[in-house]
Amino acid sequence: MKITAIIPTYNNETTIKECIESLKKQTTKLNEIIIIDSNSKDKTREIAKKLRCTVHNIKSNRSEARNIGAKKSASNILAFIESDSVYDKNWTRYVLEEFKKGYEAVIDRRAVHKPKTLISRINNEIFNIHYKNYTPFSMWIIKKDLFQKLGGFDETLEAAEDRDFGDWLIKSNRKIAFAKKAIQYHKGEPSTLKETVARAWWFGKHMPKYYKKHKEKTPYMRMTLFTILNISILIPKIFLILTLCLYTLTAIKNITNGLKPTYTIIYAGIAILREETSFIATVLKALRII
Repeated sequence: MKITAIIPTYNNETTIKECIESLKKQTTKLNEIIIIDSNSKDKTREIAKKLRCTVHNIKSNRSEARNIGAKKSASNILAFIESDSVYDKNWTRYVLEEFKKGYEAVIDRRAVHKPKTLISRINNEIFNIHYKNYTPFSMWIIKKDLFQKLGGFDETLEAAEDRDFGDWLIKSNRKIAFAKKAIQYHKGEPSTLKETVARAWWFGKHMPKYYKKHKEKTPYMRMTLFTILNISILIPKIFLILTLCLYTLTAIKNITNGLKPTYTIIYAGIAILREETSFIATVLKALRII
């Protein structure tokens, strides 16, 4: 089996070196590393070239870049890499083991890269809980012939493109393996409250396209809940009661799933703030206000 790492980049000089080096140090070697750079203004391309990667400078969004990389790959397995992640030295080995079992697509395990702040430590604990009984629904690594057969990533989507492709894989009765030992340590996970809100806003404003394409995935109950919560702000007492109820339910859910009580108290509030931010961005984008 031959495997190619495809990395979309744009002004990633602070993360790309460590990402590529982690891929170069794999115990089971990758056959090639292809960089599709979207006209970076920093030293991203220079760093990648010095590390002997194939670099193409093509203006594109993330989905387009991955599709371009797939076409240029000479391998029969495509690995779509996050430019701000560091990969465990056995990552390739564990991924390929799943393909040898007959799987046609694989999702790896994500962790927070060197969690130092309270929020990053909580996020890392959430990942650990999430993966205990994980059923793959998205896709990062796939056989090239299947990827081409299904048409690649939807280039109109700028978020949830991996989930979108996973939806089509599942609908076409393809099984996705979860390689729980293949770990990528993601630097892009929020480590502050500001970063948490910014990320939730970014995802929220890009989700209407995904929901329009996959109407069955639209979270109507959650959106109804937050609609009621936002309307209730006109009556402060009701708003306070509803917020406390939502906080309590979120906290109970987290404790039930195994999150530490000390983390639960903080995370319940962060989760509500994140969901509220994402909800507002989604609604404003759907109404074409932003």
